Amino acid sequence: MKLADLPLEEAPAAEDILSNLQSINEATARILSTSPSVDIVIEVSPESGTQRSGTPSPLPTSGIAQQPLYVCEEAICFQREVVNEKSPEDALNKFDENVALNPSQWNKIEKEMVRAAEEAQIEEEMKCLRALQNEEYRLLDEIIYPLTKSGSKFVAVGVLPLKEFTPVLRISNPQLTAAILFELPDFKEFLAKDTPVGELKNYHILVSPYQVVQFRPKNITDVYKPLYLVLDTVRTVLDLGEHLLNLMETRRIKNKCYPNYERFILNVALHIMEHGSNRDMEKLWFNMIRDHHESDQTLYELCLKLPLTMKKKVDAKISYFMEHNDFNCI
Repeated sequence: MKLADLPLEEAPAAEDILSNLQSINEATARILSTSPSVDIVIEVSPESGTQRSGTPSPLPTSGIAQQPLYVCEEAICFQREVVNEKSPEDALNKFDENVALNPSQWNKIEKEMVRAAEEAQIEEEMKCLRALQNEEYRLLDEIIYPLTKSGSKFVAVGVLPLKEFTPVLRISNPQLTAAILFELPDFKEFLAKDTPVGELKNYHILVSPYQVVQFRPKNITDVYKPLYLVLDTVRTVLDLGEHLLNLMETRRIKNKCYPNYERFILNVALHIMEHGSNRDMEKLWFNMIRDHHESDQTLYELCLKLPLTMKKKVDAKISYFMEHNDFNCI
């Protein structure tokens, strides 16, 4: 039989082909638009990048597109947020306003905000305590001389007002972070030493192979860091020793001439109790000095160098009067 004699099948019409293709497209679209019954949520840890499976949660059945449900440990929510421990206010702002927060989230945010407020309060109190401690070592009636040409070390003679105007000599760096303090007997002992090595009442004196002298305080709670001086600077202090001693002796003699700042604090406290509080405390101090203390220069210096201490003492005096109703000390 010849090939030409074989019967040929009739080719399908073009309309049938198009109809079949359309049916296939409709079936594919119907399959793709059908949602599964459940969705497994996989959470990715932002720190480690590891995955962990969550609990199956049903998808919304409405036709409105929504965010997938995230499964949290506390409750199911539409939005998963990580609370920033350092800034709880930012964490509160991150939440979508249109999504209600559950009680667990509110509790977490509230705890973080309380913690941040407590830390800020503690930091402010510590800052105030450090400032008050620094004011204890500020000198009045002060004379300052540079010890080095570079201005890296200074020597000052003055009095400590909170220690009954005791005359002292201080050698320090410009920032007053490293310093040594000598009262009159201690400085006489230092000048009497043959060599700048050994023991003093409050300091160990050590010399390094590089001719650097270290004054290490014996009191571990000393507010200043150890001071380092080269031998040439120590010799300068020894050469100025007689002059510095005279300055300290002069302030010792003037001790009874310094004003009674306790009386000044009492007058300020009584004025505030009688006339009410004054927001500009510094102006009130200056007016009291001018009107009742003959414009005493040491009191002016006291208010300018020790403002926190003066305010603390005035507040303490007012609190005492209000609590005990005791004016016998006037």
